[in-house]
Amino acid sequence: MTCALLSPVWGAAEPGYLGVSCEKNSGGKGVVVTEVVSSAPADKAGLRKDDIIEAVDGKAVNSPDDLRAIIGGKSAGDDASLAVKRSGKKLTLAVKLDRRPSGDTGGIPGYLAGQEKKLQGIVERMEKRDRSAFETALQRAKEATVRIRVGTSGGSGVLIDGGKTVLTVGHNLEGKVGVGGEFTTILTDGRKFKSRVQVYSYKGGDWDIRKRTPDLVIAEVINPKGDTLPSIDLGEPEEKGLAVLLGYPLMHARKKDGTIFWMSAEHFGGYPPLAVPSKPAGKEPGVPDILVALIDPVETLEGASGGPLINRKGEVIGLIRAGDTGHVSLTHVETIRRFLKEGAPKK
Repeated sequence: MTCALLSPVWGAAEPGYLGVSCEKNSGGKGVVVTEVVSSAPADKAGLRKDDIIEAVDGKAVNSPDDLRAIIGGKSAGDDASLAVKRSGKKLTLAVKLDRRPSGDTGGIPGYLAGQEKKLQGIVERMEKRDRSAFETALQRAKEATVRIRVGTSGGSGVLIDGGKTVLTVGHNLEGKVGVGGEFTTILTDGRKFKSRVQVYSYKGGDWDIRKRTPDLVIAEVINPKGDTLPSIDLGEPEEKGLAVLLGYPLMHARKKDGTIFWMSAEHFGGYPPLAVPSKPAGKEPGVPDILVALIDPVETLEGASGGPLINRKGEVIGLIRAGDTGHVSLTHVETIRRFLKEGAPKK
């Protein structure tokens, strides 16, 4: 999945800007550069399209989130050393980060704001009683939507079962955490809890959608003090009904002042998720584990993976797993129910 590399809007320091777009390297470690902005720091340093960035300042880069987290922790004017592979040869490029050009947001915050405005318009056209019920359900679902953090990367997830269980997708933890391992679950109020993986299902590189292993993680939230946690129930899709995707696309969230901003790895939590209106279109033909939802003709944004698709009642009907132009594929709620009852299939 392609993503624009954006810098965080956080603190007093002017955030660093590299000026590339990238995607995960499906053939190995690192991220593949898909675009280099002309005259940007990356361009001046000699970075080229199709280069593979494997590390920055000695820190491994295995996903676009990793690269964002490292660059996002620096300021304009800082130096960085890029470990790059080009046509099989290893290079080291020195780059001086700069300020993001005025008005250049990568288009992401504007798109997200437009989606939220679209959802607001849908809600405003509802009957008063329906609107009140939906707004209450949406708020409850936002509170139950969480950040999943594993080192400097992660994704989104959702709390169910009275906050005792967190759901996310397996590719968020790929190569990092398996059954019995732990990751950090971060609530919208900033509270952090360790969560222990009970069920893990995912097989990277399995591109045949009709044979693909279901993409799902079920984990126990470790809550020794018995804190009250938000939670929502599992529900049923309505093929013609309104649905809403919740998560942190490209790790963006909205501050209390309404500003959409990018969270660095150190500031994953404490903010509600963003909402994208959608319509579920039912199961993928021949693929019972996958639900398809229809969205505007743009790709789902990385970072929202594992976030819930909710129905009008604010119930989970799927978990975001991948996207393409005009639609999102999700781990179906029926699969979630089956795995909660039976666990992952034996290999």
